[in-house]
Amino acid sequence: MLASRFPPCWHGAETACWVAGFSLLTWGNVRCKLIGSRVLQFFCIPYIIIQFFVHIFSFMPIKPEPAMKRDLVALLADDFEIIPEAEGLWPLDGSKCRLDFLLRPKPHIVEIGFRATVFGIEVKSPVSSESVKKLLDCVMQSYTYTLCEFCGVRPDFVLIYPEVNHFFEHDFLKKYKGDERNKYRPEEVRMVRRIMQRANVGELAVSERYRYEIHFAASRYFDPVRGQTHVENLGTTRRVGSRKT
Repeated sequence: MLASRFPPCWHGAETACWVAGFSLLTWGNVRCKLIGSRVLQFFCIPYIIIQFFVHIFSFMPIKPEPAMKRDLVALLADDFEIIPEAEGLWPLDGSKCRLDFLLRPKPHIVEIGFRATVFGIEVKSPVSSESVKKLLDCVMQSYTYTLCEFCGVRPDFVLIYPEVNHFFEHDFLKKYKGDERNKYRPEEVRMVRRIMQRANVGELAVSERYRYEIHFAASRYFDPVRGQTHVENLGTTRRVGSRKT
């Protein structure tokens, strides 16, 4: 389905593109017939449609964070007990902090192998004049939350929503106006994800096939269809200095 190709935080993207694509196909066909060239008609229509979708991707509105949070609760409520705006304490000086969501798995999720007892989710909209900087701040924020206590427990890990590539893409399209000279490289995204994994920070991805997926770097941790990964301690290994605990 077309909807699966859009970031989960976009409003009505599938509907807009279906309507726009059909309209462009009709307009392009009429336009090229008026020109009277079958060869031009063959090449013109796909080019027009592709260019239009590029612009759709560039200007598609993104939901504000409160709406993203509501969607997330609706997505996860069947599988997890969710505590919104969980208050916590920083271990060094006892200062207060607040986590967007603290989650505990329900029994049927534990039965299919979910091993974490409690974890957190931090939601950030990619919309920003400096989206990647916002992402890096969120990574650091999420890492510090893995060290804090919320409701008397420390989360096994904290997830970022949406996925990190959306922040890179937003900077490319908005900050750099789609200039290919400033296109982010896949290895940059991989590097951020590898650092996140070492800090017990992962990603939550909405999936049409699996409903949602939890990832650490390039590895799948859990989804409600296939269950838990067989990789031991993925995302939960604590690093103290050069040691793993």
